[in-house]
Amino acid sequence: MQPLVMKIFTRLVVISLGFLLARCTSHPEPLVPIQKDDRIALVGGNLGSRMKDYGHFETELQLRFPDSTLIIRNLTGVSTPLRSCNSVGFSDC
Repeated sequence: MQPLVMKIFTRLVVISLGFLLARCTSHPEPLVPIQKDDRIALVGGNLGSRMKDYGHFETELQLRFPDSTLIIRNLTGVSTPLRSCNSVGFSDC
């Protein structure tokens, strides 16, 4: 019974690796079609604001679509907490 289990396991591993390699080597269509002169705006919180320090995302888009002349704006940022009127120095708000 043991050799049968190993044979099934080996076939399962080979089939899984085959699907994985086929998926990694194919070039799927992007979820959002990117055309020439498109403008991309990133909107979000602190995770996106850290992307301002490094240009990896913008570089990857420009490398994948070299003829698109994309314009990428990172509008993410950390919001400042709301303050009460008294903390600002206004006596009557």
